[in-house]
Amino acid sequence: DPNSIMNIHGIGPKIASKFKKIKIETIKDLAKIQNLKKISQKTSFSEEQIQKIKLKARSVVENKTFQISELILPSNNLIFFDIETDLKREKVWLVGILDNGNFTQYFAKNWKQEKLMLEKLLSFLQTVPDSTLVSFSGTGFDRNVINRALERLNLDSEFFMAIPHIDLCQLIRQSIIFPNQSYALKNLGTYLRYPFKHADMNGLEVALEYLNHLKRKRKLDERVFDYNADDVNALPYIIKKIESDGYIIKRR
Repeated sequence: DPNSIMNIHGIGPKIASKFKKIKIETIKDLAKIQNLKKISQKTSFSEEQIQKIKLKARSVVENKTFQISELILPSNNLIFFDIETDLKREKVWLVGILDNGNFTQYFAKNWKQEKLMLEKLLSFLQTVPDSTLVSFSGTGFDRNVINRALERLNLDSEFFMAIPHIDLCQLIRQSIIFPNQSYALKNLGTYLRYPFKHADMNGLEVALEYLNHLKRKRKLDERVFDYNADDVNALPYIIKKIESDGYIIKRR
């Protein structure tokens, strides 16, 4: 049901059932909430939580973007990156890096090259002090997988983890509500009109393509490199688009 409140980001069956008990079942019902204190008492959610949920519903109903707090970014050099992994999300075979407009991909043709690839990545990062790494997942996925790979391969994970890092997805999710209700990179990027070259591809397909490349000893589909490049280049695009649309971004 497109009108169900479970189409609102962050609302699952448990939260929906609490609202249903007080006859709030549709997105329009949520958008019309008036007495926050009363709703808070009946649902056990804070008034602040309910206000945020209401804004999410209004965003859908009115097709508007709402900024609920400043989006704060580091003022130093930002290095955008994205990784591609095996199906278990343990091994890394491709890292895309964008630094000051220069895009580089570190690629391992097979798992024997993973260590050398990550050594090259660390060598590069040593040349750009006073920088902040920027990824996009909502969970710190890219940074955490690289860290575990470095530990597994006895490389300098301490140096890597000492580099400041932000998850752009987390920051945007905390500060801006979009009508599309999705903070997945492909969904948000598409909503903000980033021109993905292969919008039909996903991470699972890319991981499977690499697996087939290894098993069948065939050349890797070049589209996977485009896919990774888009996931990196979309990050500064999203920042610039949010700023050009008039929303507040501060650098500290």
